[in-house]
Amino acid sequence: MILVIVLSALLFAGIFLGLNVLTQHGRSVKVPNLAGLTLSQADAKLREVSLKYEIIDSIYSEDHKPGTVVEIIPSAGKPVKPNRHIFLIVNATSPKPAVIPHLTDTSERQALATLKSLGFVDISVEYIPGVYDGLVQGVRIKGQGKVTQGERVPITSPLVLMVSKVGAAALTDSMGILVPDASADDLTAPADSTSPAPAPNPAGATEEETTSNDDESWW
Repeated sequence: MILVIVLSALLFAGIFLGLNVLTQHGRSVKVPNLAGLTLSQADAKLREVSLKYEIIDSIYSEDHKPGTVVEIIPSAGKPVKPNRHIFLIVNATSPKPAVIPHLTDTSERQALATLKSLGFVDISVEYIPGVYDGLVQGVRIKGQGKVTQGERVPITSPLVLMVSKVGAAALTDSMGILVPDASADDLTAPADSTSPAPAPNPAGATEEETTSNDDESWW
């Protein structure tokens, strides 16, 4: 009986010690500061403290160098157990693209909200002639041509919403692109400054005869 108790105690002690070794109970390392480092630099720094990394997301920001670490989870200085994964958010090397959705004949407000929800921030509106006010007729990149539904466009692209407006003037620039806010007066042809030539007198008629004929017309 005593032997059974001793063996049971030894078994539990072995299990407890084994768990401590496996879970590295009581051991911790601090997460190093990886902000602004490239992935190779971050990996080397993590290996120094027996940590690994995993990329969970990427963003595009002109405030950070492409391909560098923007955020780490857990944050720098936090104690963690060795061999654990540190999660990284990195700055992409190029802007994230988004697919242009169907916008034709939707309202100006709805189209603006849809594009902003996709990540586009540089959006302007250009009014073009139309039967109805406020309906989107197309999208183009400023200084370039139109983009079509389903086309992938970098979210940093300056988009121009072409919106219908009754009475809007249809002027184009040297690239054949509609010019916004054109006045209808801009389309009016300049008046001829020369006075119309007087009607010629009938052949052989004198000025007095012409005047006389005009006077008789009142009768």
